[in-house]
Amino acid sequence: MDKQFYKIFEVEPKLLTFVGSRQPRPPKRGNRSLIALGVGLDFATQTDRTFEAVRKLAAEIAIQKEIEPTDLELDGAAYLFLSKSFLKTGELERCETFAGPAFDLTREDTGHCTFQRQWVEKLIEVANFTRADEVTLQYLEYLSGDDTSIDFIKNRITFWADPLRRHGAKLPRSREFFSANFPEVSLTALPAPRFRWVNGKTECY
Repeated sequence: MDKQFYKIFEVEPKLLTFVGSRQPRPPKRGNRSLIALGVGLDFATQTDRTFEAVRKLAAEIAIQKEIEPTDLELDGAAYLFLSKSFLKTGELERCETFAGPAFDLTREDTGHCTFQRQWVEKLIEVANFTRADEVTLQYLEYLSGDDTSIDFIKNRITFWADPLRRHGAKLPRSREFFSANFPEVSLTALPAPRFRWVNGKTECY
């Protein structure tokens, strides 16, 4: 009898593990079409920096990659590419023109989250603190309205904590909103070290 008990005791965890592994997993977030189009545009031969030209190029990339994006996905890929392009060249007014539609259409592309933060940091660099605070708050409000229990959103919350730790005094409304809505993430902890590749070696900055 004891032997039978221990056999059952050993089998039960294995059974639970097996049953748990068979449970359907929630679908991963992230728009694969947008991501693929974004990568394709980043590495494509340069084209005119107009919406029409970039959207046409995105459609050609879709055919090459054998993906079938929607019209809105093609629009979004073009808006995001142009926003990033003008940000890189420091043309912030032109960047702003495309950043709004990019926010509406491409938030499921990880590249958009990175762009939005880079935009904020550039605005801080040129001392446009009011606009930087507005852009940050816009993104934080989007995060708070989504499912904050999933990794897709939790990772973005953590990602945005870093600039708020470093620039909180310049982003007062955003810092207050973050602390009120994401109390599980500390803004007083030291920011994670940042690294870059310079002259063949990695340096912290």
